[in-house]
Amino acid sequence: MIVIGGGPSGATAASHLAGSGHSVLVLEKGPRGRSKPCAGGLTAQAVRELGFHLPSSVLGRPIYSLRLVCCGRTREVRRKEPFMWVTRRDLLDLYLLDNAARAGATVRNEEAAIDISRTNAQVTVTTRAGSYSGRLLILASGVRSGLVRKAGFSMTTPLGWCTVASIPTPHTDPGDTVLVEYDFGGKGYGWAFPGVGHMNIGYGCHPPFASQANNLFESFIQRHGLPKPQARAFWPVPLGGGRRFALTADSALVVGDAAGMVDPFTGEGLRYAFRSGRLAAEVAAAALSAYDYPPKSDLSYYDQACRVSIFRELEAARRVVCVASKFHRLFEELMLRPGMAESIQDLLSGQGGYGSLAIRGLLCMFSTGSGAVKRPKATTSEVSQGDGPL
Repeated sequence: MIVIGGGPSGATAASHLAGSGHSVLVLEKGPRGRSKPCAGGLTAQAVRELGFHLPSSVLGRPIYSLRLVCCGRTREVRRKEPFMWVTRRDLLDLYLLDNAARAGATVRNEEAAIDISRTNAQVTVTTRAGSYSGRLLILASGVRSGLVRKAGFSMTTPLGWCTVASIPTPHTDPGDTVLVEYDFGGKGYGWAFPGVGHMNIGYGCHPPFASQANNLFESFIQRHGLPKPQARAFWPVPLGGGRRFALTADSALVVGDAAGMVDPFTGEGLRYAFRSGRLAAEVAAAALSAYDYPPKSDLSYYDQACRVSIFRELEAARRVVCVASKFHRLFEELMLRPGMAESIQDLLSGQGGYGSLAIRGLLCMFSTGSGAVKRPKATTSEVSQGDGPL
């Protein structure tokens, strides 16, 4: 069994397969403990998807409050329990990959796959160091990987673009509140996530505004009094939902970002990386145990499972984004109504979904009895924008 990519989805799949007694080889192009541009938000639902305990040093800073900003106005909501953590991707990815190795997987860092071929019911992956063959392949090579088509997949996922940066905060306590600012007019959203000793900030743009990503990032940090980073990265993010495509092809399964599994509304991808990695491992393990050469028939269960447990959620998120873009003034008003920010926290914690978010929106819309949304009066949890950094 070969897994290309040692990120969250690939490492999760390798851990489950090796733990089931299968021989697993993980080919990771990056060095051990490599970093990746990422907001670092690890939601409570994502943690539950893993199915095992992460040490606090890997989990990072627990987050209790959400500060939501729309059209120059702010609403903040707080919980007694954390609804997410801000992690460091280098520490998280390293722990997950080491966990796969502890389960029995062989991990080869700095060995990038450059070609994929099939002969005699075997999948052969070629690197600069040599060639490796196995009965099945799990492709976890990330967004915009040229290996996706080489593995036999024909998929096109729209891409958003993010400008991201991590700012060291060694001598300050950035608090336990995440800031999220939405521009439902179509440009995108900004975020500031306080971690342990650092703060992750960024701005994600929808495809038509990719060329403006850096300027929008600059405007975002100025509006909120955030420190200007010394360095930043420009990174593509798949926008899940919408167009459908096969997730299995000729003894191969595609998982995580490579399959476009990122929520276009919240930007969350780790939850679906863990879930798809686990599902792929379960289906692959069953197929390998069946001694079916090649094990094509059994792999269809992976496609079906992802449709039900992943792509339904992503499609719901895509519809929310489409409605929000079309009726952005109405949506901006709704997002600041009592209960809406709480619904987003429920979404991130796994205590609610897009159905409950839609119902809450409808209740807010018609709560005045006329169907019109009225601007609510400011409360202690709703303030004007411009109160300084987190």
